[in-house]
Amino acid sequence: MALTCPQFDDLFQSWYEDVYRLCFLLVPSSRNAYHCTFHVFLRLGARTAPPLSPEELRRFLVRQILEVCGDFYLRKPHRRPEREQLSKSFPGPLGDSLWAVFSLPLKARAAFYLRYCMGLSEAECAALVGKQAIRVPDPASAAQEYAVVSLGENQAAVLLDEVYLRFQDRSVGLENRLLHIRSTMDRLAPWLALGVLLLCAAAAIYTANL
Repeated sequence: MALTCPQFDDLFQSWYEDVYRLCFLLVPSSRNAYHCTFHVFLRLGARTAPPLSPEELRRFLVRQILEVCGDFYLRKPHRRPEREQLSKSFPGPLGDSLWAVFSLPLKARAAFYLRYCMGLSEAECAALVGKQAIRVPDPASAAQEYAVVSLGENQAAVLLDEVYLRFQDRSVGLENRLLHIRSTMDRLAPWLALGVLLLCAAAAIYTANL
């Protein structure tokens, strides 16, 4: 399958840093963030629709980042790293405010990045991830500390090559659709299980009253 997204290389160059940095904040390790970034750009590369406006593109990428990083936790339980453990792999100092950001729920971390690292307004952040409470002692200081996170040009070039190689080897569009279906089912599974339990409870109550 050929890569179909219009002007993909330009979009990649404009966005790879923000996509990686947001992924790192949500799945705090360079290896996992790289893996999630790769899958976000696979989804962008498979787009066949007309070119997106800057606002539409931002909305699309944030939605894909949240889904890909959310799937990371759905597929296999992952504990949040301890502060000492994260400090060893983080490329700069990990102060109290920044550690408080890593302790936020997933969407609140995304809201922090959009608001304080990308400079979006509160209304824009709410439109992208919903209204999220960001309880951090000093978010501006945390954003400044977080600025050291970077994919780097060399790794970005490797990532771009890997994206193109995946499109040469596989039907990425079909893979993306199958992964989306799996993701949807994983998210529905707890509700389906709850429905079954409620039906069983209702049947038991009905039987007991006969």
